[in-house]
Amino acid sequence: QHGAITVDNEGYGRYQGEVQICKVDLLEDGKVNVVGRVTQDDRDLIAFIGPGQTFKLLHK
Repeated sequence: QHGAITVDNEGYGRYQGEVQICKVDLLEDGKVNVVGRVTQDDRDLIAFIGPGQTFKLLHK
């Protein structure tokens, strides 16, 4: 398991548009769009992202 980057869609109502960076792969859910994957090499970097902090997602 590596992880997923997701965006909630209209199925989540008021949470639509929220982004999550997950440490595990998620099961398929019609309310969530998986927009990227977290690689094993990058998992440790998640600890450096804090509330309200700005960060960038880059394509390798």
